[in-house]
Amino acid sequence: MQEHIDNDVLWAPATSRTPGAVWCDISGILDPTVRQQLSDCVGRSLHSTFWLCDYRDCTDLEIHRDNPGNEYTIDSRFTIIMMLDGVFEMTIWSDNQKNVIDKAVIRPGEFIILNNSQYYHSGKVLSGNKLTLHAYPVIPEIDGKSPAPLKYDVEKYV
Repeated sequence: MQEHIDNDVLWAPATSRTPGAVWCDISGILDPTVRQQLSDCVGRSLHSTFWLCDYRDCTDLEIHRDNPGNEYTIDSRFTIIMMLDGVFEMTIWSDNQKNVIDKAVIRPGEFIILNNSQYYHSGKVLSGNKLTLHAYPVIPEIDGKSPAPLKYDVEKYV
């Protein structure tokens, strides 16, 4: 896969929340066994969209919430973020963006499943360069663009 990353993918600027970071769609080159192993780990099938995100010179992720269907073409409310390189601290915030609800440190080989569309989150690179694989579990009972009636707990669905 590294050869494909080095030679075949088209990197694009990530988001304004991560200046200097880039990402690329690797859906077409990701080894099917990696997809299956990740699906098995979370107990859900996965959408066919997979991204790599390379923070390069970026060290911080601003507080934000994602919108299903906005930055990627699927309506998943949750994202799986697998750390490939670097150590990253993810912080989950209350709706007023002033109180920390939780923090998690993610290291290479580890992943976090985040309700990124309903909870504010931010992060910072603690060491190395943040290189992550992003995948999206299929959860038809809650996925969609319409506002949700309540906040969904990741542990109830994956």
